[in-house]
Amino acid sequence: MEENTSLMGQPVPRDDYRADLDLLDRETKFSTELTRIALLGLIGFTLGFGFDFGPRRAPFLWLLATGIGYLGFASAVFLGFAHRYRGLELLEKLLRALRLRSDAASRPDESSARREKHGLQEESRSVQRLLAGCVLTTMIGVGCFVLRILFWWLGL
Repeated sequence: MEENTSLMGQPVPRDDYRADLDLLDRETKFSTELTRIALLGLIGFTLGFGFDFGPRRAPFLWLLATGIGYLGFASAVFLGFAHRYRGLELLEKLLRALRLRSDAASRPDESSARREKHGLQEESRSVQRLLAGCVLTTMIGVGCFVLRILFWWLGL
């Protein structure tokens, strides 16, 4: 088993934290891509407003799709940035829990380890919810963008 001594000079097995760090890294990259898509969608809606003077027959549907699309993409950007921030907090808590666990041999305090584990689980759920919200709002924004293109194409 490979050892890593970067956690305050204490040996911690790499297997104890490697999977969590890899998963968090992949989730962060995914939320970064969703944020990029959402920013491109906001640009697309903005340019669409600049070059299009609106529909002829269904203005309510047109404006509804545009408004919901803007809100969806803006929410996706916010949730993507929040996911990255909370993911870094989760990483910090994971490293703190590893330090506490490696210190447990010198001072056995079961209650602090249990509290830290519960805090990690809650933080992990929070980060997962932020990522799910980012995915959902990006999908809503993309759907409204496609609707708006269809409205333009059909002449509505």
